[in-house]
Amino acid sequence: LLLGLPALAAITVSVGERQTIPAGSISEPVGFEVVDDLGNPSEGVTVNFSLSDSKGDPVAEGLLESTADTDSTGQVVTQVEALEVADTYTLTATLATDETEFASAFVRIVAGPPTTLTVTGGANQVIPVGQDSESIQFQLTDVFSNPVIDSAVFLTLVPQSGRTGNLTPGGGGTMTDDQGEVSTRLQA
Repeated sequence: LLLGLPALAAITVSVGERQTIPAGSISEPVGFEVVDDLGNPSEGVTVNFSLSDSKGDPVAEGLLESTADTDSTGQVVTQVEALEVADTYTLTATLATDETEFASAFVRIVAGPPTTLTVTGGANQVIPVGQDSESIQFQLTDVFSNPVIDSAVFLTLVPQSGRTGNLTPGGGGTMTDDQGEVSTRLQA
């Protein structure tokens, strides 16, 4: 009579499944648990990690560990490292001995703090006296050029001596859109 070891049954996400972090930051640990067909933790099992962007394209670098062995509790951990492009990434852990057994976690990279406000349209207009300008567009980005969304931008008109005018919208600021953009017009 031969008794075999229990077969590996499953790998699941155990910690850090859905995270949102600023571009350039390191995620909290993302952990996976491997158990045998009896539900017991499996020690010493090799797990391969891979990372892909929202289009499904592989991301070559970006993981603290690309391969690790489970500990005595069946756990294995990695982290997403300092990605610069805002996107939702899929971190997949696959058993090295059975590529049909895998689990995935998601890490969303969002823009970091705003660093740059750039004029993207409508600059250098010649505006006849008594007429309003065309739209003037700005984009707010972080240090990695990711658009900063839902952020207040306060635009102020500083007239040259003797000239007057207003910006619309004016007052309390304008929120950036999903491309990090705001626009205004100069009213005569």
